[in-house]
Amino acid sequence: MNDFAFRKTTLVLCLSSILCGCTANGLPAPYSINLSFPVITQNQINSGGYYINDAEQIRTTDGLCLDTGSDQQNRLTLRECKHVQSQLFSFHRDRITQGEKCLDAAGQGTKEGTPIILYSCTGNDNQRWLTDDNKIKGKQSRKCLGTNSIIVRKGDPVVLADCDFSRALEFTIR
Repeated sequence: MNDFAFRKTTLVLCLSSILCGCTANGLPAPYSINLSFPVITQNQINSGGYYINDAEQIRTTDGLCLDTGSDQQNRLTLRECKHVQSQLFSFHRDRITQGEKCLDAAGQGTKEGTPIILYSCTGNDNQRWLTDDNKIKGKQSRKCLGTNSIIVRKGDPVVLADCDFSRALEFTIR
């Protein structure tokens, strides 16, 4: 695209945002485009009223973040929050993704202690998640993301845990 065409496109996008209440990317709300994976998507609005389609950190109330790190088995762990790709997740309806992989209860497990991993998206219920009272609950297992211990530490693996006990983690999305 030459410079003139780029400026013309930018002007049209800016004017459309003024005239039709569009977002900064020139698309009518609630649509967005992810330039690293150029597909226009309709953003979902969570109960707090904000769009949740962009990549965000999933933080515990203890100040740690879900992280895929460099684990060869793609297991999720809790790490110090840094703005790195391994800590950025996107919310798509009832799926939580990182790149083209989904948050997954390993082996379609439903029991406490089942590891949470990143796995190719299959559409199975062990990859579907609900949010409830700042907890992330598996649609299939009805268990929450948590740890194996009551005291949360950096490096702890993320597993399925009973939602009513202190091993279930509470999260904020940032």
